[in-house]
Amino acid sequence: AMSFELAAYGLISGLMYRYTPRKTVSLYISLVTAMLVGRIVWGIVMVILSGVSGSSFTWAAFLAGALTNAIPGIVIQLLLLPALVLALQRAQKTHI
Repeated sequence: AMSFELAAYGLISGLMYRYTPRKTVSLYISLVTAMLVGRIVWGIVMVILSGVSGSSFTWAAFLAGALTNAIPGIVIQLLLLPALVLALQRAQKTHI
């Protein structure tokens, strides 16, 4: 399920980065959108996998896995990824 989630992150963040202005606020919008879509994709895949294996995947399990347990990772991504992207953009401009 996580591989589908990560694929969704890459696809959505790449599309958002390509089609939004190169502003700091756009980085956050792209990141939050990718995280939301990725978590939804993860939940859908978990429902499918649970149905195939005969186990249950409840709404509480989704909230715990997609939000509650993920809060530290969400915070780290929101703090580090925009700073990293901005630093890489600045480095690219100075080396051209």
